[in-house]
Amino acid sequence: MSDLHVVYRQVQSCFRANLGKMLVSLFVMLICISVFSSILFSPLILTDSASAGVWLLPLLVLEICLSGIFTYGLYVMLKRFYLKERAILGNLFAGFRIWPQVAGATVTMYLTVFAWLLVLSVPFSLLLMRWPELLFVQSGESMILNMDLAVVVSVILVAVAYILMSLRYAFVYLYMQTHQDVSVFEILRCSARMLAGYRFKLLLFCFKCGGMWLLLGLLFGSGLFFFSFYTTVLSDGAETSVIVSLRYIVSSCTYICMYVVLIKIMLAVIGFYCWLSDEQKGKHQDIKEEKLLLEE
Repeated sequence: MSDLHVVYRQVQSCFRANLGKMLVSLFVMLICISVFSSILFSPLILTDSASAGVWLLPLLVLEICLSGIFTYGLYVMLKRFYLKERAILGNLFAGFRIWPQVAGATVTMYLTVFAWLLVLSVPFSLLLMRWPELLFVQSGESMILNMDLAVVVSVILVAVAYILMSLRYAFVYLYMQTHQDVSVFEILRCSARMLAGYRFKLLLFCFKCGGMWLLLGLLFGSGLFFFSFYTTVLSDGAETSVIVSLRYIVSSCTYICMYVVLIKIMLAVIGFYCWLSDEQKGKHQDIKEEKLLLEE
């Protein structure tokens, strides 16, 4: 595992050398997704509510596919930065060349998240049936849902499901770059097979690479909650120019930290993938050599 320290230094070096370019690439990707999403959902504004409800689900699926295609392109660009190869903004659109594979893999991964949510909701529902006061509060003669606690629990469930899916399929977009002739389900299986026994190590490695920025983002994010509490409770809705300026600064710092966390985690996944690929190739080579020796 000492080789991972070398990978960590390579990730840090790549991050420091190309931070500006990677942030610009991320912003361009987000702008493209926003523009395409606006184009997709613009017809809903001109239709009645009944027709809009019919088209909402297909458009959401298209938006998920679109985000997956651009995420694939961002992985292509970041991997070029990591390998010290030439990268251009056009790499962000690399996923459109193999869009059926990328879209199929993305939708499958989102369905996996939904399945994990269903699995996680079963014990949670049983818990609520036994102790309903955990999420419900007494209001007169009836029980009402504690919305704040319900939102927190929902976010935790989604986060757990997303982490479980991300660890299992973290290499999907990277594996797809060199195996474009393989089916979607085979790519998903190969990603899960490569990470068997390494998921917790990957999680720790990602936290090692981006943990400091994640904590900074959470710190600034807690500042936003403080400003919200100050505005709604302490100042009765009144905001001074100083408070508005401070909230704008804290909000900007929060977004920047989250963008940096996203970049560092993607770089960590790329570095771990390159290291693990070399590791497993070395093991296969050793097995072949042992077989040859035994045959002789």
